[in-house]
Amino acid sequence: MSSIIQPIQNGGVPEFLAIGHVTRDAQPDGSFSLGGTVTFAAVTASRLGLTAAIVTCVDSQILAELPAHLPGIGLSVHPSLATTTFANQYHDGFRIQYLRDRAESLNIEDVPGSWRSAPVVLLGPVAQELPLEFVTLFPRRPGAIIAATPQGWLRRWDFDGRVWPTPWAAAEQALPLLDVLILSHDDLLPIAAGNRAEADAILSHWSLKIPLLVATDGRHGATLFQRGAAER
Repeated sequence: MSSIIQPIQNGGVPEFLAIGHVTRDAQPDGSFSLGGTVTFAAVTASRLGLTAAIVTCVDSQILAELPAHLPGIGLSVHPSLATTTFANQYHDGFRIQYLRDRAESLNIEDVPGSWRSAPVVLLGPVAQELPLEFVTLFPRRPGAIIAATPQGWLRRWDFDGRVWPTPWAAAEQALPLLDVLILSHDDLLPIAAGNRAEADAILSHWSLKIPLLVATDGRHGATLFQRGAAER
């Protein structure tokens, strides 16, 4: 069960709530940096002037350090024996990623009741830590935005921790319940066996099930799909 270790400034409800694992990202020199979608998203929202908060799961060491790393951001933390840890290796311009450790999965009880009415919610899994129930926890309502970055739902890992692509099993159930989906073409290319046309077909299909889909494409910018209509 999580507890609020850093309350929202002035109390109340966050304007932006990010849910998922804060990560330890291994560096070549053996050090670690703080990472994870929720970390970068909440920091960005805070710098843009929104009251931001994170629901996550980390070990006792990171738990003690988080308030200093994320000042002014609300923190509700589920204690775990481990923190999700990634290590990247690069060969000929391609990244090979390893999951060295993984925190426990989150559950809907970890989200403080007073935070569930946040007007903007981002589900940011990185290692299959958010079950489908998180999508249904935040029903659509006027003025609210429920968004997701599905990268962590598109990953699996083997016995050695090497990360591999995997289809998003709950996509057909989750997409109609979301307002915005944000992902990269690179997230889908491995699932489509490197076939760009097939990856684009998946994007087009998903875009019909959600009001807004944003597909980033590196130096080429991004494609915005509004109810299936694409605009670059």
